[in-house]
Amino acid sequence: MKGYCAVAVLALSCRSPGPQSAKERAIAADSIWRARVRSSTCRRPADVTSNWAAFLTAKGTATIRIPPFLGSDRHQAAPESAKANGERKPPPYATRWSYHDSLSNLVDFSLGVEDSVKTRYAGLPEAEESICVEKIDGAQATVLAYTDNRPTAGSTGVAVGDRGMAADDSASAVGPYFVTAAMRFPDGLSLEIDGAANTKEQQNQMLAAIRTIRRVSNAKGQRPPCHRADEVSDALIAEIKNLMGRDSSRRKALSLAAAADSTIAVVADSRICARAGQAVDSVALHDDQNQVLKPAVNPIYVFRIGASHGVRFSGGPDSHFEFLMFFGPSWEYLSVGAF
Repeated sequence: MKGYCAVAVLALSCRSPGPQSAKERAIAADSIWRARVRSSTCRRPADVTSNWAAFLTAKGTATIRIPPFLGSDRHQAAPESAKANGERKPPPYATRWSYHDSLSNLVDFSLGVEDSVKTRYAGLPEAEESICVEKIDGAQATVLAYTDNRPTAGSTGVAVGDRGMAADDSASAVGPYFVTAAMRFPDGLSLEIDGAANTKEQQNQMLAAIRTIRRVSNAKGQRPPCHRADEVSDALIAEIKNLMGRDSSRRKALSLAAAADSTIAVVADSRICARAGQAVDSVALHDDQNQVLKPAVNPIYVFRIGASHGVRFSGGPDSHFEFLMFFGPSWEYLSVGAF
């Protein structure tokens, strides 16, 4: 037994190969993913999408343009349908679109909000795979398209739709052309998109639709402007300064860091106000995942409080209080205070 260990001593180790560590597995998975991206061709269909119908989606936080062949049968949850614009009629809101290409074949396209998404896909390459790693309206996105002609169990041959059956309609087959995408916006909003098509043309139009996704509060003309300083902001600044002085116990209860009076002011930078609108929306969605958020276009009061921020929001027409939502230096939610 002189051989191996004697040589190993020179390298200061003498051990048998063991299972991979988590770091080693991650490095291996990353290597496989990078190889998949390099070997694939990124497809960006040149379909003209400007005349496609635009839908509010992703719990009211984004819009998407849908190709005409899919727009005829859209789906939305009843609570979302009833809430939008305070009307009972179905709003231009949906999270899933489907179309029966024939009596037996279903074309399906869906978009959902996730707690988090991975923008790298595990596993080996798919047939006719296209992978695009890109930015879509500021979101980090991975868009994947592939073909899967593998027959389902019991099938005697390969044909359109043999890949599988729709989850909610066992009589309708889906595929063999698929798209899937993961998007993560800077504010943390994460979207997952999936589609199943019967033709390459349908698949291309789904890929084009994914590129039309726009974050509502980032869309042109939809950024909430900053409200100018007035008597309302003056009164709220006085309340904030009280928190820094004689009311410091309440400041601590609100998880708000101490700040000098000279660092407390109304924000006039529209980029900060847009970010504040996104932060408030993210808290609202966390509290009620079924609500539809309307685009924030009215001016909002945003206050700089040292490295933190406060955002005024309405308590409703019958409220006798002013409310401030507080956020930390990285726009992490801290608390809400009534004044």
